[in-house]
Amino acid sequence: MEKKDLKISQIINRLYELSNDEKMKDQIKLVSEDLNFFLKLKKESELESAGEIAEILLKETGTGIISVITAIIFILNKYRKDHTDSLEKKYNKSVKKLFKGLSNVPDIKSEKTEKQTDNFIKLLLTITDDVRAILILISIQIYKMRRINVYNANEKIQILNLSKNIYIPLAHRIGLYNIKTELEEIHMKHTETDMYKLIAGKLKETKANRDLYINQFVEPLKIFLKEAGYRFTIKGRPKSIRSIWGKMKDKEVSFEEVYDLFAIRIILKSDIKNEKIVCWNVYSLITNRIRNDYEIGFLRLS
Repeated sequence: MEKKDLKISQIINRLYELSNDEKMKDQIKLVSEDLNFFLKLKKESELESAGEIAEILLKETGTGIISVITAIIFILNKYRKDHTDSLEKKYNKSVKKLFKGLSNVPDIKSEKTEKQTDNFIKLLLTITDDVRAILILISIQIYKMRRINVYNANEKIQILNLSKNIYIPLAHRIGLYNIKTELEEIHMKHTETDMYKLIAGKLKETKANRDLYINQFVEPLKIFLKEAGYRFTIKGRPKSIRSIWGKMKDKEVSFEEVYDLFAIRIILKSDIKNEKIVCWNVYSLITNRIRNDYEIGFLRLS
């Protein structure tokens, strides 16, 4: 593909790097040739959108080459009337099947989803029996949310409501927690702006103390797990603004009265066969340690 400065060109090069299979490289070559068609039409902005969404798929959802190829074709299909016929003739069965699943998804209007969230999610999961199709749809949605300010008022309302009613619960259901959190944050930023700014400001003010507290929390935990013979990485992070606001509403308290402001993630190194046992063993060790420390009056972990 020409125009190497475009994001989509970088994605195509990355797909070649990831592929060790000649047949797969043939599929990448086909989509690269199709992209040249759009360059000739001077549709660089559409190509950039496809590139951004493809990058989300690769970096944030863990999908593979087939998903990225299909997503690019799907996104650009509306600009080329003969593209569906062309796809049937050129691409392999995996691409065609995934494309068909995406194409079967109806155009959902946000006003219809308010009271039927579960029904629409079930509909999506029924129509698209391949989870990769769902990952592509979520990637398209997070791309729209990240650039929400480019849309007009009506479009913005549609995108925000679809995120709230469909894509946030869908991302949660399939385990894309980082994307779920980001969708929630962007939604709150544009629908509950004053509260979002208030909590963001409070978090900024308390960051130094919070970071110190997290470090003090994590250090004895590291020593404890190391002595127990586990290989691990521990990460501390503040709770999301949306999560904190949820606690404030549920408990009817101010920001200062919310004490659960951070979370700790322990990533354990283990073979696949024993990973569940290792996770449960560490969970038991930590909870027993908390219980014992509490009983003797020293709550080092919480």
